[in-house]
Amino acid sequence: MKGKYQAAFILPEGARKELGQDGWEFETSNRLPLEFKECLIDSLGLSFLSEKLEIEIYSGFELEVSFFYDVDQQIEFVYIKVYGDGWPSTLSVIRDLKLAGAWELFVPDKKGETGTDHVF
Repeated sequence: MKGKYQAAFILPEGARKELGQDGWEFETSNRLPLEFKECLIDSLGLSFLSEKLEIEIYSGFELEVSFFYDVDQQIEFVYIKVYGDGWPSTLSVIRDLKLAGAWELFVPDKKGETGTDHVF
């Protein structure tokens, strides 16, 4: 998918966020539950697209979702790109997820300087 998109990240609650030269960087010793992946795939209607290094990429209608893993195959964070006008419906689906564990949705602002945290 190409073009403009809204970016968002799903992180373990309390992760430190820093905008570095290569984009957003996150630091936490916590991980997202593995059940989170299957729930997100099912809820957003995602299909497997590709895998490289420690990243699995899935796609759905007007969105691309990347799961980033650590060396122990635990989910560090999820990167979401929403193209077109799909952001409100995608956000609604994410907010309605019922999962164990504390996590947050981080949405960088348009300038990429700060962002909004939604804790679940």
